[in-house]
Amino acid sequence: MRGDISASRRSSAVSEVRRSGVRGTTRRKGNDCRRFYAERLTAAVRMARWLGAACAALCILLMACGGETPPSAAESGDEGDRTTLATFYYATYGYNWRNSALWLSNRPLGQWYGVTTNDSGRVTHLDLSDNQLIGEIPIQLANLIDLEELSLSNNHLTGEIPIQLANLVNLNVLSLSSNQLTGQIPTELTNLENLNTLSLSSNQLTGQIPTELANLENLEGLHLDSNGFTGQIPTELTNLENLNTLSLSSNQLTGQIPTELTNLENLEGLHLDSNGFTGQIPTELTNLENLKTLSLSSNHLTGQIPTELANLENLEGLLLDGNGFTGQIPTELTNLENLNTLSLSSNQLTGQIPTELANLENLEGLLLDGNGFTGQIPTELTNLENLKRLWLDNNRLTGAIPPELGNLHGLEDLYIDDNELTGHIPTELANLV
Repeated sequence: MRGDISASRRSSAVSEVRRSGVRGTTRRKGNDCRRFYAERLTAAVRMARWLGAACAALCILLMACGGETPPSAAESGDEGDRTTLATFYYATYGYNWRNSALWLSNRPLGQWYGVTTNDSGRVTHLDLSDNQLIGEIPIQLANLIDLEELSLSNNHLTGEIPIQLANLVNLNVLSLSSNQLTGQIPTELTNLENLNTLSLSSNQLTGQIPTELANLENLEGLHLDSNGFTGQIPTELTNLENLNTLSLSSNQLTGQIPTELTNLENLEGLHLDSNGFTGQIPTELTNLENLKTLSLSSNHLTGQIPTELANLENLEGLLLDGNGFTGQIPTELTNLENLNTLSLSSNQLTGQIPTELANLENLEGLLLDGNGFTGQIPTELTNLENLKRLWLDNNRLTGAIPPELGNLHGLEDLYIDDNELTGHIPTELANLV
């Protein structure tokens, strides 16, 4: 009896082992299968990221297997450009882009979102600004030898700027602003002789501004603001005769403002604010007859405001706030008929506010707060019909608030607090609501 029970138990145990073995074998086969495909998928992703050219070829092959015919060169241009764009797509996580219409399709490249081609089907413009691109810029972009514009601003690109981009000898516009790019500006980029716009603003670039940028003789716009550049402004940049915009704001630049900037005769915008510049405003800058915007705010500039600035007849914006200027407001500035913004806030200016400021008929912003102005608020200011912002707070102004301020119907901001004004608040100010 006991033997029968033992035999029975062994039989059951064997059956259980066999069943378990079958389940285990089946499970292992399933796991192996899943592992196999997972490994293949992982390899494919790696290939897509790092070997984009091969992945692009695979993509075309898959399209063919799915019933689509790979495009001919006549239909979509050079196949090398197609492969390069596929590489770029995978390297910057194209499946997460805001717009990737027709990318990786067999349609002509010129129909892909953000892509423009020439008559030969070669890519001439690639504009994917503000499109949620992620990752590093693949060096394969340098294969787009007909490229004239590369605009990838307002994305989430990281890493350093590839030196291989210097191979894009036909490039006119290189815009990589508002990303998280690091490192220094590759000096190799100065080989791009046809470049007229270089925009690298709002990144995390460091080091000194390369003197070799002076080789870009056709450059019209140089935008390097909002980075971490150090050192002084290279005087070599003043050889860029075609430059109309020089924007170096919000960096860590130091030293004095080079007088040689006066050589930039075509300059319309000079933006040097939010740095560590010292010394006085070079009077030589007043020779820049085409200048429309002079922004020197938030530096450590001192001395008096040069009366010669009145020679800048085309000036529309004069921004000198956040420095250590002393003395009075030069009445000569009231000859700047095109001026729409005069910002002298947060300096050490004194004296009375010139009544002649009423001559600035196009003025929209008059910002004089945070100084040591005395006397009364000139009633003449109420003739500035286009005025939207009047900031007179944090001074030592006295007297009554002019009721005529109520006539400034376009006024949006009026700050007159932290002064020594007396009397009642004029009921006429209710007209400003």
